[in-house]
Amino acid sequence: MLQEMYYWMIYYLSKVKTNDMPKFNAYLLICVFLFANMGSIFVITCYLLHLDMSMVITNYKFAGLILAAIVMIPNYFYLFVKKDEICVKYKQSSLQRQQKGKIYFWIYALASIPLYFYLVVNLRC
Repeated sequence: MLQEMYYWMIYYLSKVKTNDMPKFNAYLLICVFLFANMGSIFVITCYLLHLDMSMVITNYKFAGLILAAIVMIPNYFYLFVKKDEICVKYKQSSLQRQQKGKIYFWIYALASIPLYFYLVVNLRC
């Protein structure tokens, strides 16, 4: 599913005329969405367990670097290195599957970041 999201991100970014690296930019945007998803899970966990977020993570810079390594390194090898294979695979999918993929992509893309910010603002411990 993540590879399909990556393909649709490439597809839409390649339509932007000023974007000369749509495959790399799609990789970065997928990582941003995954950061937001992991942050949402963290906020919900802290809220449900009644933990103070500032006590759970005392060094935000170090935590951000660790999270970046956890998300970006595996996705580099899973998505960016296989970018040509992914594009060939999803270009050949049926029209019905492509339509489903576009719908899933837009739901994921439009929900990830706003959900994270909504949770951070409203679920304070």
